[in-house]
Amino acid sequence: MKLFWKIFCASVLTAAALFSIGGYMLIDRFFSSALDREIDSARDENALLAYTVENNFYGTYSDASAVGFAVGNMSIGSSGQPTGLRLSDRSYSTVFTNCTVYFDTAILRSVSPSKAVYRTEKVGESYYVRVARLITAGDSEYYLESFRDVTDVFEERDGELAFYRWLTIFLVATDAVVMFIVARHFTRPITSMREAARALSRGEMGKRAHVGSRPDTDEVGGLAADFNRMADNLEQNIQELRQSAQRQEDFIGSFAHELKTPLTSMIGYADMLRSRQLEPEQTVMSANYIFQEGKRLEALSLKLMDLLVVRNSEITRRRIRTTELFESVVSVAYPSVVKEEAELSVHCEDAIVSIEPDLMKTVLLNLIDNARKAVDKGGKISFRGEPVDGAYLITVTDNGRGIPPGELERITEAFYMVDKSRSRAKGGAGLGLAVCSEICKLHGTKLEFESTEGKGTTVSVRIHEFEMLSEDDEL
Repeated sequence: MKLFWKIFCASVLTAAALFSIGGYMLIDRFFSSALDREIDSARDENALLAYTVENNFYGTYSDASAVGFAVGNMSIGSSGQPTGLRLSDRSYSTVFTNCTVYFDTAILRSVSPSKAVYRTEKVGESYYVRVARLITAGDSEYYLESFRDVTDVFEERDGELAFYRWLTIFLVATDAVVMFIVARHFTRPITSMREAARALSRGEMGKRAHVGSRPDTDEVGGLAADFNRMADNLEQNIQELRQSAQRQEDFIGSFAHELKTPLTSMIGYADMLRSRQLEPEQTVMSANYIFQEGKRLEALSLKLMDLLVVRNSEITRRRIRTTELFESVVSVAYPSVVKEEAELSVHCEDAIVSIEPDLMKTVLLNLIDNARKAVDKGGKISFRGEPVDGAYLITVTDNGRGIPPGELERITEAFYMVDKSRSRAKGGAGLGLAVCSEICKLHGTKLEFESTEGKGTTVSVRIHEFEMLSEDDEL
């Protein structure tokens, strides 16, 4: 049975049982109280009749018929209602009665001189309280019985029970409607979670459970919210796995392509040298091309090695002055920038940074080299270092072609190149920024890109462990 029906049936059956038992007990209590009052009145009337006979008519009547006549004249109860009477001798023979209803004499056998007895009896459709006692009238003893009609008490009870049955039906029906709504509300998040779990098992990662209430105050709503958070994390993890698998496929495809192009050319020129008699100029040209492509493959293998080593290594940081770092970077990068007829401006505020110098130098050289490839003849490159917002910020800015917005998220992927033909023409393979990104991760930072297509690009690295120096300070 589903939880919804368990809650619904349990609550409705419990309410029905409580209403029925509680109502019956309450009505029975009122009925018993009313019946007890009638019994007390009947006993009092019987006692009053017995007292009157014994004290007022003692010795006055000589036979049973005379006593019966006297008792008949007294058959008005204390409540003003006619009371049925019967007078019997010691042999249980009726001496006098004014009852039209027949009552047996079995009760008389339980009467003793010191004990009056009573019973509630049903005769036909009526109910009576029957009281009997032994009295002395004249020289004889008689059984004096009084019969009080209490049918209205039973009819009132039956009427109340009938009314309460309908009231119970109404209350239970109302409770059923309310509990149907409540149970549906309570179990809706669970049903929704079940549907969402089935959808997730089918690969529909966007399906979520319905919360429907405040998760901080409702356990079921909290469970649904936790389920949704789990589904969000699961969807994110699966998406990351898919992206990772896609990146690996792209990496393998790009790597194969990067190898195929130079190898095809090298094989072609090598076959030409092997199979033909070439002019000296053609031989030198072919050998030079094979050499250049071989160097390119060597650079590619070294970059791949750097990427693999960096991803699986730990660094030992060293305190170094930024001016020293900048000087070493500029001394290496400046000749290639001048060769492209570009302008390199350098500004460095002296500070001590905690880094692995060789790895960080690799990052900065790659950034300047990428800026060199992005600018045209006469372009400008800015290389700056300064404290900004609690970190030492190193930026490389160019006024080159810029990067389209859709490309920014992928430029640190291995073998990814925005302009493949231009990058290859200038010796690029799409691994530089991937290596730089991994080095920055080892330093607890990342590459930050700002680019406007057609205007240029700024790449920043924030070094959080630094200390500013004045010109008089020494390391």
